[in-house]
Amino acid sequence: MAVRRCFILLIVFLCTCGSLSASPSDVRGINLLSRNWKNDSTAIVSAASKGFNHLQLSHKIGMNLSDMRDEENLSLVRRLADLAHSSGITEVCLWDHALYDTDYYPRRFMYPGTGLIDLDAPGFWDWMKDDYREMLSLCPEIDGLILTFIESGAGIEDQFSVMSVPQRLAKIIETVSEVVCDEFGKSLWLRTFAYNEAEYTNIAECFGMVEWKSRMGLMMKDVPHDFFITHPDNPLAGRFDQPTIIEFDACGEYNGQSVILNTMPRLYHDRMSRMAGIQAVHGFVARTSRCGDSEITGTPAEINLDMICAAADNPSQSADEAIDGYLRDRYGIKAAKRLKRAFAASRDIIDGTMYIMNLNTAHHSEMRFDAPSTYSRHVSGRWTACDSVFLAHGINRQFHWWSGLVNTLAPLSCKNLDEKRAREISHVTEAGYLTLSDEMTEEYLRYIQTWTDDCIHEAVRGFRQLKRCRTSLAHEDYCMISDLFERSLMCLRLRQSAAICWWGGRVWERGADFRTPYVRHEIKKAARRLRESLADYESYSKPYPVGTWDFLSDAGKARDILDSIPPEVFN
Repeated sequence: MAVRRCFILLIVFLCTCGSLSASPSDVRGINLLSRNWKNDSTAIVSAASKGFNHLQLSHKIGMNLSDMRDEENLSLVRRLADLAHSSGITEVCLWDHALYDTDYYPRRFMYPGTGLIDLDAPGFWDWMKDDYREMLSLCPEIDGLILTFIESGAGIEDQFSVMSVPQRLAKIIETVSEVVCDEFGKSLWLRTFAYNEAEYTNIAECFGMVEWKSRMGLMMKDVPHDFFITHPDNPLAGRFDQPTIIEFDACGEYNGQSVILNTMPRLYHDRMSRMAGIQAVHGFVARTSRCGDSEITGTPAEINLDMICAAADNPSQSADEAIDGYLRDRYGIKAAKRLKRAFAASRDIIDGTMYIMNLNTAHHSEMRFDAPSTYSRHVSGRWTACDSVFLAHGINRQFHWWSGLVNTLAPLSCKNLDEKRAREISHVTEAGYLTLSDEMTEEYLRYIQTWTDDCIHEAVRGFRQLKRCRTSLAHEDYCMISDLFERSLMCLRLRQSAAICWWGGRVWERGADFRTPYVRHEIKKAARRLRESLADYESYSKPYPVGTWDFLSDAGKARDILDSIPPEVFN
């Protein structure tokens, strides 16, 4: 905890709070990640009709400016940019990452015998400017770049140079900005995404070295790292004297990707309300898709985006007022009250499927209980000021993030961390919170059962609320929300059974002293229910969106867990 406090104090010391007077609603943007013309064009027209003025194109459309050298990518970007501009959106930005992979750069810039880029090599930075001039000339339709300079192909901090890391970061920002802003007159938004405290410290230091231009600003996530609902607000928001837009994920990369019910309007409204009160914050951009054919426009999850808008426009309005108004306008006054209760079950659904005891057990929403990041990089306790967390859902007690949750729930394989992950949670290992043994117990198996039981119970209650407003909803709306609930309950039941089998199996494997009647009974019961869930998955035939998570693919992982149960459990 002392390490995190020192980090936050250092950031505050290094940064200057802004004296900017612009409104948080200055920038209202969406970010499209999917290469799907029908969905993308629908989202653009819808956003423009709501007064949005900013569009970002990334991921499957193009992750880097260099992707525009591909004619197919360039053609799609031009079509999307033309549609956006003709619809009234004034700023269209492409994503970019610097540096690119090392093999992108001429061999003459490689430091001999290392495979590293020599950042001090004569002509390197001039070559980079020429490269950006050439790439920007390909797509005059775009109005700016979103530059990520930490999470990139060839991490600049890993290359060869006599410059310090902050100096390198400042150098690449200035090099790109001189071309993008000075020569081409386009905007440059610097994306502050990073993995650990050291990287954030380097970012803060480098910003003090950069020559800021009028067309430059910052973009940072609403949370410190990936989009986890258990994370605190991003402590960097508003710490720099530069126009800042806040990046949200309204589709839910780690929260169901709108394949299951992930309408969490209160969460989004409250986060944006807090951000809107920060002087340097000039607006927001929200992801509305997650690759494939995912897209929230025209779906229940669109409420997430509208609540961000509502909070940006009127931070003093309560979440309840904003939610009630949206539901009345979108679904009608008769359905609004019950639908509000139905949508509120979404948090329980996401907790029960994606966050077992507040640990994200879903790899980009895909069920995976043994992902190393679940127990290290993605633990929200990395970013909180308090080492403890209160768990609800029937458990109703306080746990230490590391010694109380991670050390017990993590398998041994996830405690043997690689160098990068070990460095990210070095304060945890140094404090001795993790033991190199499997500590899973019957007590924690009971907690998992209680947690998931409560989530399923609340989801069922929410579904009942939906059914009671069936006659007051448009048929298409009812069917869409009903299908989301159906998939949500399927997912909840499959993941609960798989979780009991997986964590219960670990208790069983610890030996005779741990093979209690309760453990045996719960594994056997969960295995029976898991077989029933697998049958439901196999027979499911309704269409559903596929982003980076295919809803039905969880069945294969569930079968593997079922097959791994020791045969003696069933004797």
